[in-house]
Amino acid sequence: MNVIQRILTRTFLSIALGLGLLPALHAQGLAPAIKSSAKPEPPVKLAQKDMRALPFSREFKETIFKATDRDVGDELRVTFAAGVHISGKKRGDTVRFNGRPVGHVGKIVLMPVGARAGKLVVRVPSAEEVTYYFAALETGAATLNAKPMTLAVGKTYVWSLKMEAGQTTLLVLDGAVEVIKLTGAEADVKGFGFAATVRNKGNEADLQVAFD
Repeated sequence: MNVIQRILTRTFLSIALGLGLLPALHAQGLAPAIKSSAKPEPPVKLAQKDMRALPFSREFKETIFKATDRDVGDELRVTFAAGVHISGKKRGDTVRFNGRPVGHVGKIVLMPVGARAGKLVVRVPSAEEVTYYFAALETGAATLNAKPMTLAVGKTYVWSLKMEAGQTTLLVLDGAVEVIKLTGAEADVKGFGFAATVRNKGNEADLQVAFD
């Protein structure tokens, strides 16, 4: 479109807008398409008050414990200085909960859903029967869909939470390689989070969750 055509088009649209004819012209396909310059609003940044640091157990990984619940032990610490940091060394012994021994204990941090993304870094690697890291979705039934993910020291993993086509998906990638993918019905998923557990006295975990 040359300069004269652009001027005529703008004049035509201004007159049509003033006369209230623009909607009718659009309906008939007679008005040129107008591209919107509006950008989608970024998700609201999470504050510490939006996050819940709760006890977590590998043996009862579907259960959401209360912050004051110590029946499964009180291991690892959570700080929020730069994102979420779950770290520490196991101090206690195996306990029993609901008639079952519980040895893999730590913390989970749950957050409200939204279009979010960030990075994961560990300073202690995943190790079978020693240190575990988890990604989780919180469902409307007040339960967790939590799955372990194998993370290595020296790598920066990328995570994202998206709501598309009625589904909420939490994805963790190592470059182009999928580490873990959790999906649930958007209407059912109320939150998401990350967790770490340790098994024996002296075992350590260290997970840093950053937000873009």
